[in-house]
Amino acid sequence: MTINSIDAPPNGSTLFKDSVWKPLGPFALGATLKPWKDVDSSLERVSGIGAYQGTFTLDRGWGEGGGAYIDLGESAGDFTVSINGAALTQLDQLNTVVDLGPHVKKGVNTVTVQVESTLYNKVVGPGKAYGLLGTRGAVRVIPYRVLPIAASAGR
Repeated sequence: MTINSIDAPPNGSTLFKDSVWKPLGPFALGATLKPWKDVDSSLERVSGIGAYQGTFTLDRGWGEGGGAYIDLGESAGDFTVSINGAALTQLDQLNTVVDLGPHVKKGVNTVTVQVESTLYNKVVGPGKAYGLLGTRGAVRVIPYRVLPIAASAGR
């Protein structure tokens, strides 16, 4: 995981457009996802955009009748998803099960999830849990197969 942290402008400006973005990480997460503040003590007062990347392998891709959903579980912050470099649009921030559909391929697929925090931790202080938290600390990929539906005779 990496975080692109937002910091106050160095020149004393109060304009958001003058803010400075600072890359942090990479941070090793281990086997379980957790809030940024629990990943490393240096992230306790961080606000910004966290990027998570992983891979999974499929026996067949969309062209061969296969696909996959990704179940992100809990996301503490707004999220975006990219699969094999293609950014998915039309995401529902309340439904964290995302159809990766026509973007999956046979073999290794790379998924990137970005989670955006508010400025709460930077302005108010630690306490908010931001990040990709999954379900019991894990994100699941659920493969599926697309099958044609045959029309019935006489209907």
